[in-house]
Amino acid sequence: MLLNLDNNSFISTILILTLPLPIFLYLLNFIVKYLKKEPIEDEDYYLYNNYVVDRVNLYRISYIIFINYLIRAQALYCYSISI
Repeated sequence: MLLNLDNNSFISTILILTLPLPIFLYLLNFIVKYLKKEPIEDEDYYLYNNYVVDRVNLYRISYIIFINYLIRAQALYCYSISI
């Protein structure tokens, strides 16, 4: 889905990449606490807990979008050479 070579709009690309980010970080919080053997508190069960809020920022979102466009450009370049 991320390497979809169709003509997606810029807004749809941003939504596709950033909507799963809080869910991913929510699950990552549990994994990190399990690996560090820290207790899971009541606050950790909220979707937008402190761990998620601290890590969802504009820099991270722009980094993900930039990497996606680099991968798409490389895929388009390789696709155009092979034809």
